[in-house]
Amino acid sequence: MAGSLRQRGKTSWELVVYIGFDTEARKRRYARTTFRGPRRNGRAAVQPDHPST
Repeated sequence: MAGSLRQRGKTSWELVVYIGFDTEARKRRYARTTFRGPRRNGRAAVQPDHPST
């Protein structure tokens, strides 16, 4: 799952995760959420605990 973090304010971050392609609408789909706190809180949500290898 690909994702990114973007700083929106001094202590707020936006987490954006790619969830797939909508073939009907022919658009990429993303899930977005905003959270407050240190960046590492969001990084834990983007990176899986157990990488699939």
